[in-house]
Amino acid sequence: MSKNKKKKNSGLNPRTKENLKLGAMTLVNNSACVELARTRPWYGPIIAGLVAAVLTVVPTLTSAMRTNGGDILNTPTYGLETGLVHFEQDIHSSAYDVKFDVVDGLLKTSNWDSFVKEAGNGSDAEPWYHHFSSVDNKIDFAVFVYTGKTNYSETFSEYVTNIYKGINPVNGNAMYVTKGVAPSEAQDYHSSALIFSENSFRVFKANGKGAFVAASVVTNWEYKGTLPINELAKEAPSASDASYAEKLDNFTNSTLTAWKSFLNEAYATQRNIGAWSATGLMFGIYSGFILFMGLMVFIMTRGKNNPYRIITFWQSQKIAYWAAPAPAILAMIFGFMFTGNTLLQFLFIFLYGMRVMWLAMRTLSPTQAAK
Repeated sequence: MSKNKKKKNSGLNPRTKENLKLGAMTLVNNSACVELARTRPWYGPIIAGLVAAVLTVVPTLTSAMRTNGGDILNTPTYGLETGLVHFEQDIHSSAYDVKFDVVDGLLKTSNWDSFVKEAGNGSDAEPWYHHFSSVDNKIDFAVFVYTGKTNYSETFSEYVTNIYKGINPVNGNAMYVTKGVAPSEAQDYHSSALIFSENSFRVFKANGKGAFVAASVVTNWEYKGTLPINELAKEAPSASDASYAEKLDNFTNSTLTAWKSFLNEAYATQRNIGAWSATGLMFGIYSGFILFMGLMVFIMTRGKNNPYRIITFWQSQKIAYWAAPAPAILAMIFGFMFTGNTLLQFLFIFLYGMRVMWLAMRTLSPTQAAK
């Protein structure tokens, strides 16, 4: 028996090599898109179209998933961290054992009403914590605890909405803005605030002019992680402490760290839902546009004198699918380069539309066919 056995060819067959070569050429060559669509199997363009739609939404998903709840405490904080520090200090110096306990994701408080009236500048008419600025006596931080239906707010959502509008959520009157000065009507000035309910809470951040810079009446922050109020209150320095300034600086840093960690976990579920919802929406838009471009190819080859009118509707769709990955790659690259620019979400539509129009008017034109 001969020892010179023929080895099996382990390389790709010529047909496959040609398909791969044409597939790579579709990134820069419109004729390759037409050739593949008219002469090759259907699954190739389907894969190309899906890959293009996925690539375009990668920056959207990545950017959304990088958002953290603790970002609200990033610079500039507009004094939000100072408000938290004052709140913890007032709890520490209070004669009441104020507790914020979370059990099975539900918030329970103790001695809150007494604390608010004794150390929190609250009252029967405004039963929440107030902190007033020592500079202009305007409120700069507030903490609300929603315990159920009030005379003016049926639900927690309405309660939060009223606070956002500067309306007392208990009785519908205007809320106090300046200490000791009864308001005659609701004012545009707002303060940073925490609003707690039994199973979720809200965070509002306002700048020095009393305008909200981070606030949402619908964002759902859940009690996940450890709510740091109790532990921080134990460590809060008093003005009578030795080295008060140093201790206050360290405590402020500890407060920021603890709250950022808690807010990151509390916002994670909302962030994930929002990120995937936005990604799914954009995926649907991009996929629909790819289908629409297939229709445009079909329409633009229907000219009476256009020899490419023999191209079927399905072939037109496949041409559009093969043309999609190149603009998708460019859109993804620019999406990562300029993160946060929402206009770039539509860059793919612009680039892809331009390519398909050029393909239909040049590669599939009667003039091109005559060459």
